[in-house]
Amino acid sequence: LFVIKSISRLNAIKKSALPLQNKTIRVLYHNCLKELNIKRNIPIYSAAFLKSPIIVGLFNPRIYLPIHLISDFHANDKGNACPSGYEGMPGERLNAADMRYILLHELQHYRHKDALAGFFMNFFGILYWHNPCVWYALKEMRNEREVACDTSVLKLLAESDYADYGNTLINFATKVSLTPFPFSSGISGSMKQMQQRI
Repeated sequence: LFVIKSISRLNAIKKSALPLQNKTIRVLYHNCLKELNIKRNIPIYSAAFLKSPIIVGLFNPRIYLPIHLISDFHANDKGNACPSGYEGMPGERLNAADMRYILLHELQHYRHKDALAGFFMNFFGILYWHNPCVWYALKEMRNEREVACDTSVLKLLAESDYADYGNTLINFATKVSLTPFPFSSGISGSMKQMQQRI
């Protein structure tokens, strides 16, 4: 029932999504693709009804960015004193460095083939829905998947950028949905999980 409900919500998001129009973010995105040496064309969309970015698709991967995240983006902002006000809070902005971290994280999910892993995780979750050990194992696997992406992003960054990346995660910790869509990956996790990752 959870998977069916989530797939229905995901389909609604896909139907309402539009190709990303923000030119600055598109340039950042293409730079991230080059940085990671990803040759595949992975379309990027803006979508309503999302709290955090996700990458979806086993055979045709696509990235969806929340509209509120795009509207809070200001490429010319310096520093990260008031990091990433994704809900449009006064005086808080999402700068180019924050957006780069987010895009790199999502693309790491593609590089790690997390869509395939997610398929099998959900399959076994449905098959063994009655076993609490399986639910716990799946929760831990999702968290470890996020840690692996964070680690891969950090390898690309200068050590002086680690704190800024951590601040970006902290901002998501209070804003993301704690029930991730099946068959998708993205920055997610509870506050406790985010603290462990940081």
